[in-house]
Amino acid sequence: MDITELQAMRDQLTSQVDLRATPVDYSDLVKRGILSKAGVWYRVNINPRALPKHIAERICEVANDSKGVKVRFVSESGIQRHLKKMRKAGF
Repeated sequence: MDITELQAMRDQLTSQVDLRATPVDYSDLVKRGILSKAGVWYRVNINPRALPKHIAERICEVANDSKGVKVRFVSESGIQRHLKKMRKAGF
């Protein structure tokens, strides 16, 4: 892998981390009917592919049941830990 490829990979990782760090107002999404709370999960009330990218990037688990698709999101503290590791690594 040459320096150009490494730089491109670094840029891609940095943009993904920045996207995940974009704040998400879950209560607003519930209020607007996009998501509904289901315990520690959220039900996706629209086509999951239609979720805004910064929200979709936070999904860490997906499950289907008789009521439809439900997802779990990476916690804010998990994202902050990830960001800290990335910064420490020089990203």
